[in-house]
Amino acid sequence: MPIRIRLALAVVLATFLIFSLAGFLFLRSFRQGLESSLHPGLRAQASTLAQEIRADGATIDLRTGVGALPSHDVVAQVLDHDGQVLTATQEAGDRPVIDASAARQARAAAVFTRVSVGREGEPYLVLASPVATPDLPIGDGPIAVVATSLEATDGAVGRVQRALLVGGAVAVALAGVAAWLLAAAALRPVERMRREAAALSEHDRAGRLQVPTTRDEIAALGTTMNDLLARLQGALTRQRSFVADAGHELRTPIAVLRTELELAGRPYRSRPELDDGIRHAAEQTERLQHIADELFFLARSDDGDDRARFDELPIVTLLDRSAAGFTSRADTRDVTIAIEGDPVLMINADPELLRRAIDNLFDNALRYAPPGSAITARAVPDAHELAIE
Repeated sequence: MPIRIRLALAVVLATFLIFSLAGFLFLRSFRQGLESSLHPGLRAQASTLAQEIRADGATIDLRTGVGALPSHDVVAQVLDHDGQVLTATQEAGDRPVIDASAARQARAAAVFTRVSVGREGEPYLVLASPVATPDLPIGDGPIAVVATSLEATDGAVGRVQRALLVGGAVAVALAGVAAWLLAAAALRPVERMRREAAALSEHDRAGRLQVPTTRDEIAALGTTMNDLLARLQGALTRQRSFVADAGHELRTPIAVLRTELELAGRPYRSRPELDDGIRHAAEQTERLQHIADELFFLARSDDGDDRARFDELPIVTLLDRSAAGFTSRADTRDVTIAIEGDPVLMINADPELLRRAIDNLFDNALRYAPPGSAITARAVPDAHELAIE
């Protein structure tokens, strides 16, 4: 799945969860605020009802109304100590509008509760408060119950809820679109660098990616990719150079071998001439073997198989063996090879790598040594190291 789609879905989900939680808390606070605004009116009605209870006592009849309010518009009841209806308005009915638990709490203190009244189950906010009479204290006296309709309150909450649903859907959709566009803008440099990288070829030795000037993570990625390209191109250049050098080096011994073989096939060549041709062919074969070893070493290095395998080696013996391989070349150039060093000297090294390094030293020495000169290979110990010169 593309990053843009994943980011857009994540933003949509986060926006939905945040908006849902915020909307729930807002609706809850809004409802509580509306219902709290009804408390003063209910307390006023309860106070009026309590005054009538104290004035009329057991003869109070709410069927004619509560104070100045007609009985058919007001939900009001007077309950006895046990929660039974003593008198009620027409709208309230003959059954208690509050349950037994609320009635027990209302014996000691005023209680606000939400109930459904009538056959249609209309929502009401009820205030039940204890009333003290001349004969009965609070707790043993009657309970005044007044209520007001919550239909308007629920209607206002419903309208706000619908507005939140519509606004939330719009907000979630806009957040998803914005996240998509933002991700597309943020990933545009990445897509551009991808196209540039795909357009690069192995023959492009100076190709680089265009790095944005934003100095952010994408710019750092572009810089890292350019560094990687530089290393790869450098390695490719070195490999091509080595192959070219190896090809140049191979041409000479192969040409010599071809010439010697052609001359060996001629019938008039003498035995000394054939021996001399064989010696030259052997030298060129040794040179070819040396170049092949270098190619093999390069292949191992490119594959990461260049880990050294250390052994205890007699350095003077190793020098003698390497010098023996160059004796024939030295004789043809009238060059002598001498080895100096203590035969008991030991070195902890990889035999193959050390032999290759010593062979390179002898090869270079023979290549540049003038005829009639001498080459001396010397092993010199120095503290914990050993130098070969």
